[in-house]
Amino acid sequence: MKTSPVSVVGLNGVSQIATGESHSCALLQDGTARCWGANWYGQLGDGTTSNRLTPVAVSGLSNVISIAAGGNHTCALLADRTIRCWGYNRGTNVGGGQLGNNTITDSPTPVSVLGLSNVTSISAGKTHTCAILADKTMRCWGDNGQAPASSSFPQYYGVGRLGNGSGVFSMIPVVVSSLTQAASLSAGEQHTCSVLEDGSAKCWGANWEGQLSDGTQMGTGYMGDGRTTPVQVRAQDMNPLQNIVGITTGATHTCFLMQDGIVKCAGYSSWTALGADYGSSRLLTPFDVPGVTSAIQISSRKDHTCAVRSDGKILCWGKNNSGQLGNGATQNVGGSSPVEVLNL
Repeated sequence: MKTSPVSVVGLNGVSQIATGESHSCALLQDGTARCWGANWYGQLGDGTTSNRLTPVAVSGLSNVISIAAGGNHTCALLADRTIRCWGYNRGTNVGGGQLGNNTITDSPTPVSVLGLSNVTSISAGKTHTCAILADKTMRCWGDNGQAPASSSFPQYYGVGRLGNGSGVFSMIPVVVSSLTQAASLSAGEQHTCSVLEDGSAKCWGANWEGQLSDGTQMGTGYMGDGRTTPVQVRAQDMNPLQNIVGITTGATHTCFLMQDGIVKCAGYSSWTALGADYGSSRLLTPFDVPGVTSAIQISSRKDHTCAVRSDGKILCWGKNNSGQLGNGATQNVGGSSPVEVLNL
């Protein structure tokens, strides 16, 4: 365990990075990709299921322009605007298909996402994947939240993350209902969001902690229905939230980068994933993260979030049991403001 940043061995010329639950990947300037970490399902893409302590090349992959890491799978957008994915291809409860190749079989090497072209951006959730196309519409595929018939849970478990009006998984891309003018996207653990070209945003999927940021909450605990089609993200006055320029989704929270450089978050506030103790277990509309200004980029994983500022400094907040905030400690920060990542 490291509580502050360390250098990745033997890696130069990096243009982008992506982190999954237990693995990381880097896109290099030559259009190839390297991955390292856990490899139980082939999520490193090197043709094996051996864990790697240092980066290994993704087999047979070139001309990559963007990369995304999910729970235990990884996807790459190529220069020809098609997608290749590899790793885990099953769902949390039933089904799966996040590799998009019309199977639920894991793959330790990249496979083509079927029937998809003209892709401009991608994002990988825990067990689903989504893409924006050149016409500003969206496609998603993989786990969609339906529990098996034998489950003692309610009928659905965070249903709707594919946004197609269904709770059934899909092994190939499906259209996100009634969504146009998509500008950016983020796929979380069991929900998905998109910023639109007019600066507003829509979300869909699990909403038991208010992570869809529409002023509502559905179900309790880790059980309950979700929204199977996109809903409008709303400000505290319940009007549509405007001037959004970036978005990131965790397990049960969502954060928004605003045009003025502040960050707003909604959803579950455990471990202060929302950046402060607001005196409630959940916020159903986005609130300001205190102490974060001049932000230019944001990123979340399950229970923590980080923001890059215009001065190059990075601030993080949320769960810190494994040192994920990078501040040299392993204590959760309670109700305090976000902390600065050390030595970076």
